[in-house]
Amino acid sequence: MNSSHSLDKIISEIASPDRLLTAVIAVLMAGVVGIITGPLSGNANPYFWAFFDRLLGRVARKAYIKDKSLSALIFRGTLFSMLFLMVAAAFGVLMYYLAKYVKFSGVMEPLLLALLCTSGSVIVSVYRLFLALNRDKSSGVASKDDKRGSFTPIAISARADLNAVDDFGIARIGAGFIAVAFDRGLVFPLFWYLIGGLPLACLVTGVTAAKWALAKNGFAKGYGAFILGLEGLLGLLPRIISSALLIFAAVLTPQAGIARGIAALFAFKNHARSAEGGLPLTIMAYALNISLGGPVVDVEGSTIPQKFVGPADASAKVNAGVLKQACYMGSMAHLLVLALLLGLLMVVTATTPAAVSIMPVPAIGSQ
Repeated sequence: MNSSHSLDKIISEIASPDRLLTAVIAVLMAGVVGIITGPLSGNANPYFWAFFDRLLGRVARKAYIKDKSLSALIFRGTLFSMLFLMVAAAFGVLMYYLAKYVKFSGVMEPLLLALLCTSGSVIVSVYRLFLALNRDKSSGVASKDDKRGSFTPIAISARADLNAVDDFGIARIGAGFIAVAFDRGLVFPLFWYLIGGLPLACLVTGVTAAKWALAKNGFAKGYGAFILGLEGLLGLLPRIISSALLIFAAVLTPQAGIARGIAALFAFKNHARSAEGGLPLTIMAYALNISLGGPVVDVEGSTIPQKFVGPADASAKVNAGVLKQACYMGSMAHLLVLALLLGLLMVVTATTPAAVSIMPVPAIGSQ
């Protein structure tokens, strides 16, 4: 009887008005604070990605020795992936009790959820990259970092050595990062928060953090096999939502094409693999009629032979102007997330019966 009641309560909380309102506030926090502060410690990914990486990532990457056998690397990668998940689960429980007993005027739960997401810092980082690429070369500025723009946040966030590619390659990495961060850093945790609250949102954040830290976009010789499979399974539905929002964002973006974005759904040969960005990355490339992806060198010095993604006739010479369009399209997609949550909140609130206080009615003729 009690277990049935608990199950009913859990089901009733899925996408409840309280969770939807918390998600709206968290998106606003992540967006506004991220724009004001920029990427924390140069990392535009969710705060807990960087936090989990500091706890486990450095040790885990030292255990990656590519000369080891495939079975040994799979075992080691699975072990460290499980450690990421256990730490994330523990922090998920801690978050639950913090939100329950330290309400902080009702702001604690949205704040904790915002730390599992990324929004404004992504746009700021890519816009700084645009400024750095678009700097006045006649001014004699030789450094890749100046007061107007910076390459550093994208290098840290995308785990890519930007010195190993030309300016076109840097712009491709920046534009691709917008799509990937939008999918895995915003829609992914929000979706699972609406399903299972902070514990589940934190657990799936551990999955995406482990994938970012260990899998080398699928080129880690089996080291990230376990976490890539789990991330692909858990990310299936959120990725569909991300893709739909990016297609609608193309409508609001100058010179982007919604028809091309829809065409990306059927361009099976030119799809990016899930590990490399999946359908959101493909839609970004098609909508802007550019070629994204391509080989890169990661921050550990490993060559990542990613495929080029985009229309067959698209150019891989992505310049700063196209990067600015990608930044605009990403901004529109983030605003559409907020609009979607607000719309759902209005619908759910309108269809949820209001709690009515039932007063006893005296019988007719009684005193």
